[in-house]
Amino acid sequence: AKRGGGDGGGNADVAEVPEAPPEEPDELLCPITKVMLRDPVFVAGSGNSYEREAIETFWYQSRQPGTGGWGAARRDPLTNIELQNDAIFTNWDKRREVQAWLARHPGCVPEGWSDREVPPPEDA
Repeated sequence: AKRGGGDGGGNADVAEVPEAPPEEPDELLCPITKVMLRDPVFVAGSGNSYEREAIETFWYQSRQPGTGGWGAARRDPLTNIELQNDAIFTNWDKRREVQAWLARHPGCVPEGWSDREVPPPEDA
C-alpha cells in the first residue's frame, strides 16, 4: 500500500485506516446486559427500560428459594426499589431509536447480537 509522500497532508494514510465500527450509544444499551436493546421494555413501577429477557431473568433469579413463589416483592435492578407495579410494556420509543440506529449503520451488527433482526414485541 502506498503511504503518504511527505507532502504533510497525510491523506493517503487516512484512506488506508479501516473504519472503526460505530459506537453503540449508552442510552440504547440494556443496563443489565450492557448490550444494545433488541426487545426493549419499561417497568411500570420505575419507568426504567431493560431488555425483556434480561429483566425477566433478573426477576427469576431474584426469587426467594423455598417459598414456592416470589416470597418478596420484585425490585428494579437500577434503583433497587421495591416495585409496587412490576408490569412490563414494550418501549416503543427505544425500539424506534434502535431501528433508526440500525438504519444509519446498515453494515453493522451490534455487539452481542447474532444478526440485525429486531424481533416483534411480545405484547403487540
